[in-house]
Amino acid sequence: MDNTNSIQSTKNEVIRNQKISNPKINKTKEKNSKKMDKSNNKSNDSLESIKKIGVDEVFINLKIFSRIKKYDKLCFSGEALEIDTRYAIFIRRWLSDDDRSKTISYINAIIDRVFSIVDTTYINEKNEMTTKKGDESPFKEENSNLLQRFSIELGNTITGLENLKITYKEDSLVKSQLDLVIDKIKIRIDKINKLLKIYV
Repeated sequence: MDNTNSIQSTKNEVIRNQKISNPKINKTKEKNSKKMDKSNNKSNDSLESIKKIGVDEVFINLKIFSRIKKYDKLCFSGEALEIDTRYAIFIRRWLSDDDRSKTISYINAIIDRVFSIVDTTYINEKNEMTTKKGDESPFKEENSNLLQRFSIELGNTITGLENLKITYKEDSLVKSQLDLVIDKIKIRIDKINKLLKIYV
């Protein structure tokens, strides 16, 4: 028992001495920790900004999703995901902290924003049917047209996400997460199409 205690105390003393005698390692660890915190804050800020994007930006993202080809990867810039066409993709993705989990988080955030806008559009359509206003601009896009556009773009998005699944075919977690997103999109498309049939 005494040997175990003396070995443990010796280990603890060695660790303390390393921390004291190696300030360069400590500074490097601090810098890496700050860098990771900064990256996480930037990521969270970007995800929060997605919750505020408008209809046009949402359609831009859906069109980007629909253009994903097999083996394409995505990177985030500003308020939109982009297909990563940079040179030395691996190194640049590592430097810019773009990875699979972040891509899935952004895809989910954008799809959630789409669903939020669709819900708001549907509520507006219901309200406008009960109270028709004659003073609105004749150039304002009707809610039913907007819902129809969402249905079409969400359908096109599924094709791109299926291609993204091929990119990550070796990663069962990412494939499962993409399957979940695709299933949510299919359910929403069905709901939109049923609503459009009822009100047309």
